[in-house]
Amino acid sequence: MYEARGDYKKEEAEVYDEKRFSSLKGRLYQWLQKSNIVKALSTLPPKARVLDLPCGTGRVTEVMAGMGFVVTAGDLSVHMLEVARKKLKNSPNVAGFEQVDAERLKYKDNSFDCVTSIKFMHLLPREVQDRVLKNLARVSRDLIVVTYAYKGSFSWIKQYVFMKRFYKVNPSSGHARTVQELEGVFGAMGLKVQARLFTLRLFSEEVLYVLKKTRR
Repeated sequence: MYEARGDYKKEEAEVYDEKRFSSLKGRLYQWLQKSNIVKALSTLPPKARVLDLPCGTGRVTEVMAGMGFVVTAGDLSVHMLEVARKKLKNSPNVAGFEQVDAERLKYKDNSFDCVTSIKFMHLLPREVQDRVLKNLARVSRDLIVVTYAYKGSFSWIKQYVFMKRFYKVNPSSGHARTVQELEGVFGAMGLKVQARLFTLRLFSEEVLYVLKKTRR
């Protein structure tokens, strides 16, 4: 079992956003990330059906619902779902909140027009990343919007070297791949790269991909 499969405690979920996005740096990161998500979803038609997995506290779900999409918020953590449900209880475009395991999706093939998975893949071992991506592609009719940690950014180098040298452990960025490696995986799965958006190239290890299915 890897760390990302563990549940958040109730008190951890309730302060998750405050701890990460209340500082100037956190607010800037959140603004940049949301801007990329809006760009990534700009080709979707109004009322498109979207699965946000894992939805966490509902940050990305809120953005997509505000764009007029019909969003299903899914997460393995019941406490994260509880926070998201409270935050978005008055949103008419949220279809529901469901406890969902990304490795064992219960949905039928092509159930959604788009599936998003933001700030999740970097927490997973590589073989699990690939398994999860296949599942996301299976339930999406058209697009998969997903973030990864990529090798080569200053942030990745700093974190990896520091953790390896002083703590003798692999950080979450140890699951990072080069852009070439990632796009090789996508191609093998029949996914075409429509866009590659960096949050802060060189300084952030996050890259957001817009992937289109070429076979169904």
